[in-house]
Amino acid sequence: MSDFDRFETFIYVAENESITVASQKLGITKASVSKQISKIEDEYNIKLFQRVKQRIQLSKEGKILLEKCINLRNEFEYTKSLLRGVHTKPEGNLNIVVEPGIAKTFIYPFLINFFKKYPHINLIFKTYKSNVNYALESVDVFLGFSNIQLFNHQSFINKQLFSIDFTFCASKQYIENKGNPVKKSDFDGHCLIDCTDYKNLNCNLDLFKKSQTILSVDSFSELIDCALNHLGIILVPKIYIKEYLDNKILKNILCPVELPNQYIMSSYLPEKIMSSKVKCFLDFLSESKNLILNLENRHY
Repeated sequence: MSDFDRFETFIYVAENESITVASQKLGITKASVSKQISKIEDEYNIKLFQRVKQRIQLSKEGKILLEKCINLRNEFEYTKSLLRGVHTKPEGNLNIVVEPGIAKTFIYPFLINFFKKYPHINLIFKTYKSNVNYALESVDVFLGFSNIQLFNHQSFINKQLFSIDFTFCASKQYIENKGNPVKKSDFDGHCLIDCTDYKNLNCNLDLFKKSQTILSVDSFSELIDCALNHLGIILVPKIYIKEYLDNKILKNILCPVELPNQYIMSSYLPEKIMSSKVKCFLDFLSESKNLILNLENRHY
């Protein structure tokens, strides 16, 4: 008999506070139950139970072991469910946390093909929030930019999907009023609109040490709205503002310093890869990569 079986017997005895009840539920003799408990106590030189009147109660060591054994049993059951999920039909809800612009620009245009191939998967997209601990949430896949702190979390497996170009821009009216910065010193006194969830995209740039941050917003879409209302300079993915650049509503501002490389990345907890529906979605992202890159190349 394995240690795991003996620990399972110990859980039954501890939860029922009775060797008799445990033996009945396990379908074995009381002598066998007592022998397994004694084996644990002798091997580890501990006392698991103490007798109180007609019942037995856990000792201090027994309480500690019970907690560990229950955690071990739960983890074992969870592992079995993951293994069963590898070969099951991909279906059910798939929770994806994503930056809205990524979903709009790079995911939604290709989802028809995904649903044709996997009609029984229901995708649920949730907007990324910097103040949520996604390690504790029931999220299957995270899609975002490589600067986001989540991608430095040791619990997650992170994978680069493709690089993305960022650009500084402002409205034509703002540039006419404030001037078009060309060299580094020209940025002094300009207004920078900041994005709180993606703050470290530009926080290390000496370029903005003398700039005034007059407004902070939560998303790239809000950044773009601010620029359209002539409030200042923004830093956004270039593909997000293609229409406004083409129509000369917004104007690129040449950056005199090198911007850090940015990537769109997928992130997920290691056990999620065992799920067939997660594997299907990750495969879909890989298959769509060339289509996405071709889309970006056509824009520029």
